[in-house]
Amino acid sequence: ARGSVLRPPARERLPPGFEPIEEKAGSMAETAYLQENVGEALKMALAAMVVDQPDDAVEFIGTYLVNHATKHEREAARAKKYASLAESIAVSDAAAAEVAAAAEARRTASDPTEAEAELDKELEETDDVEGLYPRLMDAVRRQTGCTAAYVGLKGEKEGVPLIGFCGASEGCDMAGNVLKGGVSEDEPAEGVTFDLFQQREEYEEELAAATAAVEEATGPATEAEAPVAEAQAAVDGAQAAVDEKKALEGDDADPEGLAEAEKALEGAQATLAEAQKTLDEAQKTLSDAEAAKDAVLQYPSRAFVANVVREDRIKFFGIPRCGSYCAAAVKYDSALHAEGIGEPVPEEPAEEAPAAPEEGAEEGAEPAAEPAPPARAPKNQPVIVPVERVLCVHAMGQAKDLAEDKQLLVEAWAKKLGAAHARADAKRWAASAMLREDAAEAAEA
Repeated sequence: ARGSVLRPPARERLPPGFEPIEEKAGSMAETAYLQENVGEALKMALAAMVVDQPDDAVEFIGTYLVNHATKHEREAARAKKYASLAESIAVSDAAAAEVAAAAEARRTASDPTEAEAELDKELEETDDVEGLYPRLMDAVRRQTGCTAAYVGLKGEKEGVPLIGFCGASEGCDMAGNVLKGGVSEDEPAEGVTFDLFQQREEYEEELAAATAAVEEATGPATEAEAPVAEAQAAVDGAQAAVDEKKALEGDDADPEGLAEAEKALEGAQATLAEAQKTLDEAQKTLSDAEAAKDAVLQYPSRAFVANVVREDRIKFFGIPRCGSYCAAAVKYDSALHAEGIGEPVPEEPAEEAPAAPEEGAEEGAEPAAEPAPPARAPKNQPVIVPVERVLCVHAMGQAKDLAEDKQLLVEAWAKKLGAAHARADAKRWAASAMLREDAAEAAEA
């Protein structure tokens, strides 16, 4: 036709390298790809273009798609950052929970087991503490988390102080070993354990300061007593005046005098309260000073070495290994020795005979029950001497410091052992003294 332009078929108009989509399946795949990757963004761009109606629609759509891609990238980066942060928080929470669980496990590890609780009861009742040493040392070792626990007795031989170890936990070969104390500067003590029995260098100075504080607090406390007594007397007098005024009746009544007496009583009570407050504060200061004086340690509460291989004074009885060492003194009084029987117990004055029943008392009434006879006691007094033992633990092979709470646990066990030995020795001494008395009476008969 006139004016028409002849165009090549569609296939001939395609650029080199492009082929038309002829198969339906291929067309659907391309459509799905476009819809998945740019469909939503393109729909939003077209909708924005319709609303804004820009002069250059192509540039508008291109800019919109670029901004959309940038925003999408930022949101993806933010989501990734939040996911990483959430993961870090989860890891941190898990680590904190693990630390808390480990701390709880360490705490509960110090708690006595049922068997150890039964052992505590035995320790309170036994008169043979040394017979319980193997089980006691196993309990100390487990509760402190140490490698070994052992106990020794301090004595002396030919003028040389000694600590002979007489009990140890399972697997520990310290029983039978001996530490020698120092006799001169040229022959110092073996190890650090004897430090427990050496007076602290700071003791004299600290004791003097604490004593001065007590003396300084004593004066004000004593001086504050007189004002309280005077104020109390004033209150009593004012109260008597009020009572006297209140007792007046009729024409003798004196309302004004009563009001003045009550006002004087209030003033006296306020003065007493202030004086009592001053006395209480002074007495508390004195009490605190006395408590501080009592708390001054003459001897170390424990001997502790964080790493035994770095301490030159440590005495090894085997192969040195990294780890801590802790020892606490076990001190108590005992009469179980050759000179333990002392002077006879002073006789107490005889008790008065019970009074005869009063006349007119109801006949047939049951007489009062006679008190039970006192338990038999030795006729002689005990001669008390101090006894010193030492409780030791070490964590060699664990290459870690013994924590403060575990060191305090060693001290607590040392006090428990001291109390148990004191009870047991007192029972054994009483039984031994009465056996001697029986033997002496039998010999005289």
